[in-house]
Amino acid sequence: MPESPIRSLELTLRSIRFAYAEGTWAMDVPSLSLGGDSLCAVVGPNGSGKSTLLKIAVGLLPPQEGRVIWNGVPVGGISRRLLARSLGFLPQESAPLFDYTVEQVAALGRHAYGAGLEATAPEDRAAVDCALDAVELTALRRRRLSHLSGGERRRAWIASALAQEPSLLLLDEPTLALDLHQAASVMQVLSARSASKTRMVVVLHDLNLAALFCPRVILMQNGRIEADDVPSRIFTRERLKAVYGSGVEVFLHPRTQRPVVQPAI
Repeated sequence: MPESPIRSLELTLRSIRFAYAEGTWAMDVPSLSLGGDSLCAVVGPNGSGKSTLLKIAVGLLPPQEGRVIWNGVPVGGISRRLLARSLGFLPQESAPLFDYTVEQVAALGRHAYGAGLEATAPEDRAAVDCALDAVELTALRRRRLSHLSGGERRRAWIASALAQEPSLLLLDEPTLALDLHQAASVMQVLSARSASKTRMVVVLHDLNLAALFCPRVILMQNGRIEADDVPSRIFTRERLKAVYGSGVEVFLHPRTQRPVVQPAI
């Protein structure tokens, strides 16, 4: 049976200002809308505000000024469980209090629906099974987190986010600790899911993954959005040099015709 089309959704940040007490910059986002694109990447140098932007967007970090609106309702006025049924977030690091199995980690994504770690309801089991299959961890479903590699643990947490089945999912560095093959595989999974079921916003450090998989890219620097466009207009030599502060080479891949970025030697 074909999957249902994505319903209309919109996550809007309006007049956002935020600063850490010990920070050297202040986040200033006059207006930003997320959810209108299947897969959107947020890129920029370390400390540019990418993770902070996502935390503000999902209501985990209240801005000092401005509002975050989810489908016409302020995020702060929605209960966390109700919000989690439609808006998901995978942080950069996830540290469980217990040594869960891979299957139990995936089942955590069903908490918003009232499911426990065993996820016994048919719809919960189906969501967990599908998520584990997507990240290629079905064979390791009974293995505990302490017996996994860093990359396997990361994929287990991605499975949890997928099992949640939100309308919009924000992921902070989903390819962290993954090797080249695993990172590309995860991005393929996210790309396929975003095209049919769940819109996604992903923070990425790998500019080439962003260029290859994401039709929209947001480029950040010092708490501000420097550019918001298609990859071909974001990944140019001049723009990246201005943001990253060092020489880069940009050329088109001969097969995909997508930008390829590498340091200038």
